[in-house]
Amino acid sequence: MTAAFAELMSRLGYERYGVQGGDRGGIIARELGRTRPGLVIGVHANLLPGVSAPREPDGEELAGLSASERERTLASWRRNEQWSREQDGYAAIQSTRPQTLAYGLTDSPVGQLAPPRGGHGSRPGNGLRTGPRRPSGGRRRRPRCCRTRW
Repeated sequence: MTAAFAELMSRLGYERYGVQGGDRGGIIARELGRTRPGLVIGVHANLLPGVSAPREPDGEELAGLSASERERTLASWRRNEQWSREQDGYAAIQSTRPQTLAYGLTDSPVGQLAPPRGGHGSRPGNGLRTGPRRPSGGRRRRPRCCRTRW
């Protein structure tokens, strides 16, 4: 995949460029920067699967950081742990039992309307909301394509 992106950028006439990717694209962006350092001037990656710390940082690991850096590091750890506990089930079932999930998504109108990872309620970077977002009137609005007219 990285070779394809490098070839595309070359055909488009770019001699040097920055790359960005999230989720699986973050892995591609990272590898593009790693394998083509002469072409890639910078890499921005977010939500890289499988690269989170295996355990909470201890005092020795945090010792070289300022107080604010330690707090940010620990807060990041807590957010990642909360995400893993509350939001990662969709990825887990997709990687272990995708056909089970597929039945619900294809055979049910409700399954078709339910976005991955909790949809309206999960907003990474927005406090990891676990409840539905509601307009000021308190009613949950469905997407325009899915509204029922009585």
